[in-house]
Amino acid sequence: MTEPSIYLLQAQANEESAKIAQKDFPEWAIIMYFYAALHLINDYALEVNQIDILKVDEDSKISQHSLRREYVKTISDYINCKDLQANYNFLFNESLLARYLVNKNDILECSAREYYSQYTDKDFLKIRDKLEQIKIRLEQARKKYKAGKSSKK
Repeated sequence: MTEPSIYLLQAQANEESAKIAQKDFPEWAIIMYFYAALHLINDYALEVNQIDILKVDEDSKISQHSLRREYVKTISDYINCKDLQANYNFLFNESLLARYLVNKNDILECSAREYYSQYTDKDFLKIRDKLEQIKIRLEQARKKYKAGKSSKK
C-alpha cells in the first residue's frame, strides 16, 4: 500500500483539529472542516494525475478557490452526482462567513465566534456529515477513474 499523500495527511489533521476546536473555537472548526475538504480534493487530483489543473498562474485572473470549485464541479459531473459540489460549496460558504463575516448569502452582525458558538453538537454533526459525503463521492470518482484506466489496458 502506498503512503498517504501530504494532502490526505493535511485533510486528516484539519478534521481532527476541527473536532477539538468545536467547543472553544467553533469558527475555526468551521474553517478547518472546509480546509479538510479542500485537501481531500487536492488528494484526489494528485491521485488521478490532475493536480496541475489546480495551479494558478501568477497572471491569472481566477482565484485558487474559484479554480478548485470549478474542478469540484468537473468531478461532480464526472460521477453524475451534484451533492459533491453542493457539500463542498456549503463548506466553502460557511468558511467565508467564519473568516470574513460575510458570504454570498449572509452578513454577520456579531463575531464569528459568537455566531458559531450557537451551533450544537447536532449542528456540527451535520457539518461533519457533509465532509463524510465528500469523502464518499471522491471514493466513487476514484473507482470510476481506476475502472476506466484498467479498461483501456
